[in-house]
Amino acid sequence: MLAYDDIVAALEESWVSVALHEHMLMESVSPDKHMRMYRVELFPEHDEPLNFDIMPPWIDLSFHWTAAHQLRSEGCHLETEPIDISWTYMVPVQSVMRHRSDHELVRLFHQALRNALNHLAITDIPEIDEIPVDVRRVYHGDGEQLQVVYMHLVSTKITDLSDQWYSQDTQALSELIYYEMHLASTFVYALADIFTPGGHGGYLHVDSA
Repeated sequence: MLAYDDIVAALEESWVSVALHEHMLMESVSPDKHMRMYRVELFPEHDEPLNFDIMPPWIDLSFHWTAAHQLRSEGCHLETEPIDISWTYMVPVQSVMRHRSDHELVRLFHQALRNALNHLAITDIPEIDEIPVDVRRVYHGDGEQLQVVYMHLVSTKITDLSDQWYSQDTQALSELIYYEMHLASTFVYALADIFTPGGHGGYLHVDSA
């Protein structure tokens, strides 16, 4: 039967095995709602010290475990909402790329996904250009003249673990989470190649593709 601790253990084991590491890990409990929340920020390898000028893309991963999930985990027969792992890709846009249009930046994001899927030899490729990507900016100014001080791309993927409820062991869960983590790691490294100056190959060769 699916359990909170098994999900956490599978996540933490899998990100180490695919060359990601955590910068922030938070587990919180809401006693009034009997809800637990798990959240971690996962980064690829990067130079030190880390600052915004060399900030690579990263993954903001989270899931919620409700009271109903816990009761079902303990053997109660009841319907629950899905257990979704949320993978939010956060991609800082460095100053050298901010002259590009939103369309160009989103196209580069989609190109990174194509590169990752090709690297993994995945042929069943979805409609990549339909995957939503938000372009977000933070402005600073006195009201008359605004300047962009921070800019990043954001896109979220969901993994539904509902099919794992009745698994008799944790191996299937571990394999599913490892597969998803491997995809995520390959993708975030492909994003770093494109969007992080001084990264693995830079972005110019991809932009010209």
